[in-house]
Amino acid sequence: MNKFFYNFSALFLACFALSCSNDENMGLDIMPDGDIPNILITDTIDIKAYTVPESHINTSNQSYLMVGNTIDPIFGKSSATFCAKFSNNAYKTITEGAICDSVILSLGLDTTDNYFYGDKEVKSSIEVYKLTKELNYDDETFYSDHDISNEIEKSPISSITFIPSELDTLINFVLPVEYGQDALNHVATKTFDDNVYGLYFAPSSSNESNCILKTSHNNIYTKYTVYYHYDKDTAESYIDFSISDSDTRINMFNHDYSNTNIDINNQSDTLLYLQSMCGTKLKLDVSDIKKFLKYSPKYVVINRAQLYLPLADNSISLADTYSPINDIVCLGEKNNGETYTFNEYIVTTSSGSSTITTYLLDTTNNQYSVNLTGRVDDILKLYNKGLEPEYDIFIYSYGRAFDFDRSVINSPTKSVNPMRLIVEYTVFDK
Repeated sequence: MNKFFYNFSALFLACFALSCSNDENMGLDIMPDGDIPNILITDTIDIKAYTVPESHINTSNQSYLMVGNTIDPIFGKSSATFCAKFSNNAYKTITEGAICDSVILSLGLDTTDNYFYGDKEVKSSIEVYKLTKELNYDDETFYSDHDISNEIEKSPISSITFIPSELDTLINFVLPVEYGQDALNHVATKTFDDNVYGLYFAPSSSNESNCILKTSHNNIYTKYTVYYHYDKDTAESYIDFSISDSDTRINMFNHDYSNTNIDINNQSDTLLYLQSMCGTKLKLDVSDIKKFLKYSPKYVVINRAQLYLPLADNSISLADTYSPINDIVCLGEKNNGETYTFNEYIVTTSSGSSTITTYLLDTTNNQYSVNLTGRVDDILKLYNKGLEPEYDIFIYSYGRAFDFDRSVINSPTKSVNPMRLIVEYTVFDK
């Protein structure tokens, strides 16, 4: 019987997606009298949704590294900086006495996707600073709001100004000869890892840059090359220093929403704001599912609960200029602030590694669709026992630690095309 219910449910919900109604018995009039199961659908769940700022998240060990600043007409001011350890990953050995001729540093851009966000025609400047202490995420977790001001030299050792649209695959800097000489000396004495801590990249405060770039740590162009020679040999050689998977790297973000229309924790707001770079997340309140308690003492089975999050019109969100988030995730947050992944959203691959289920933007209908079946069912069971859930439901940008996209979403209070939760359920006698 349950298998029949589930098979029928899938077919019924597919038909329902074409037209939404508040009639809990919709469609049953076309079924033969003897075949009508007790399957009901409602889209009248009163959900509440809030825009909530992210306090901080773990941004260490990311594949993509962000740098720049921008003023989004909707999301306000944002800035991104990062630091990274560069190592002698080719394990090239040299002897003492090497003399540095020059040092060229490059950052490889993420050319697999759009690598810049903001105004690509305005000049941008990036400064490079020398780290003054070791940052090791084997011993410490680093977050997006990490204060690095006391861990870098006060003045930059290099900078570059460029127009983002004119970039091809990389950004080049010239580092001081003294920096290269120090690296050579420590390689020769096998003391490099303990004494050369890495570099910090930040947008310059002296220009009107309005762009954030996404670089890749494992790009073949992300490295610095030290060119050198020996007195006894005039031939020039070189040694590369790159960022390996085990090298510490941290993305750091900052946002200022003070001059925007983003109203934090306002459930009556008709628009919701979801932003990567540890910007904002969405908090959901689905406590209205308590209405299912009206069937007590009957037993309610949640066959499917689907949350639809439609994007706001382009004229409002400016999505044609500022790319919306490609995929989102649904996580829980306990009352003590601990964030965790719901078990049904964990996918284990054949190799044994685990990933989190992501929900892609449906570009045809301009909306996200999130499966909340397990969440609604679990919460309803708690309500039946007179208990309250120990967690809240949150929607995040999947790339919130390494990407710069953002989305403006219609809230449940929007009069046209609002966020909605559609629940398909079956009522049984106990």
